Amino acid sequence: GLKLAIATSKSRKELNTAITHTELTDIFDLSCCAEEFRSKPNPNMLLHIMDELSTKPLDTLYIGDTIVDIDFARNANVDIACVSFGACSEEKLLKHQPKKIIHCWNDLLQGVEKSAI
Repeated sequence: GLKLAIATSKSRKELNTAITHTELTDIFDLSCCAEEFRSKPNPNMLLHIMDELSTKPLDTLYIGDTIVDIDFARNANVDIACVSFGACSEEKLLKHQPKKIIHCWNDLLQGVEKSAI
């Protein structure tokens, strides 16, 4: 019952290559790229995703790995969980107080299943 979307700073070509390479072509309901919207942390891309998927900020969780992602989610009034294994260190991310730090993909999956995030 979850809706999954991608909001990325990658180009459409880069994103499509990554999705194909990871064999995730069928799991996302929507994807948006920076070349299609104003760059993060402007919230337009995330607002568009919520509108297209008929979701509200309270029902949305953005998962990111940078300080810009934190600002992006906050600008759209959306909760943010950050992965500690991405572009920024956990220490840097914690300074910006995301709702949760996720240390591995299994933690994310378990948190979503239990609505713990």
